[in-house]
Amino acid sequence: MTDITNIPLNKLTAWEGNVRKTQNKAGIDELAASIKAHGLQQNLVVKKDGKKFAVIAGGRRLKALQRLAKAGDIEPAYEVPCRITEAADAAEISLAENVVREEMHPADQFEAFRDLADKGMPATDIAARFGKSDSHVLKILKLARVSPEILKAYRAANLTLEDVMAFTVTDDHEAQESVFAAIAPWHGAQDIRAALTENDIAATDKRVKFVTLKAYEKAGGTTKRDLFSEDDSGVYIEDPNLLDTLVTERLEKKASPVCAEGWKWVQVTPDFAYQQSAEYRRIHAEPVPLTASEQKKLDKLQEEYAQINDEWNDCDEELESRPRLDELEKLIAEIEDRNGVWTSEQLAMAGAVVFIDHQGKTKIERGLVRPEDMPKAGKAKNANSSDISDNEGEAE
Repeated sequence: MTDITNIPLNKLTAWEGNVRKTQNKAGIDELAASIKAHGLQQNLVVKKDGKKFAVIAGGRRLKALQRLAKAGDIEPAYEVPCRITEAADAAEISLAENVVREEMHPADQFEAFRDLADKGMPATDIAARFGKSDSHVLKILKLARVSPEILKAYRAANLTLEDVMAFTVTDDHEAQESVFAAIAPWHGAQDIRAALTENDIAATDKRVKFVTLKAYEKAGGTTKRDLFSEDDSGVYIEDPNLLDTLVTERLEKKASPVCAEGWKWVQVTPDFAYQQSAEYRRIHAEPVPLTASEQKKLDKLQEEYAQINDEWNDCDEELESRPRLDELEKLIAEIEDRNGVWTSEQLAMAGAVVFIDHQGKTKIERGLVRPEDMPKAGKAKNANSSDISDNEGEAE
């Protein structure tokens, strides 16, 4: 090879024999951004090709330079430092440049980006100078700021990159190191993240769903976010007291019309599990008698249903009447499955609980009787006091 000489960019051309056949467009964009910000850090290796020079080592740099020239960031005749080779086996030189090199360890890259940020360079500037997105740089900086013990373990291959991502869910180095010391070798990122957030309230919590994350933040609530999570499971509430206040206020608002129904008592609570419901006995509303017109309509529907159903069961082939049977079932259910009426005696001794179900929706349990409020034997005429149910409840 000769010494380095400058050759105009428009005199350079790609060599068809380059061993790197697959090009990453995003990678070229990043390289172009870096060359624009920092200059070309490595010369190209070329060989004479007619009136031009074919680039046998540095094809990605050539594409990045051509992209900068097309964008007007450099001149078409930009002087490119090159080494001219007379070697017979240009393919071997191309292969050597792409194979005989060692990539920077990701942890080294994390810390290099962190050093730039610590010197005052904004993340947006770092992103622009290296052709990365702002979110990518923020994630790199997050990884760089985990405990040095975590990065040390990552360099030693005792942790995976996914594991390190999981540790970023908190900025507390002491907590990170405590979990790292406690985890078994077979534990993975999911276990790490779970251990670091076991006392946190995720945005997927039913209470957050109930008041909504938007309402919580509008009320001044702050959150912390897992940059490596793509949904609300990576968002955590930082003000549980505010969340509890918002939950209580909204439950009380939902309970207002229930109170107006005249129950002896109405309780609001975020949780009302089987253990709590088992402390009560439950009475049921009195069924509402059908009017003569409603009873006549019901009889007619049931008669038609019985007739079509018999025909359908006796036939070996599928009948077109099946949709009508489904329609009749629905019409019959609308008449039979009506809400009952709570009597004044029932309202005077029973209560209701307004709570949040697992989906974050309001749920109401009516007709709950405290043991001390149960009527004496012989005084439960309208209370159905002997009935005990599984407290399935009513969704609002």
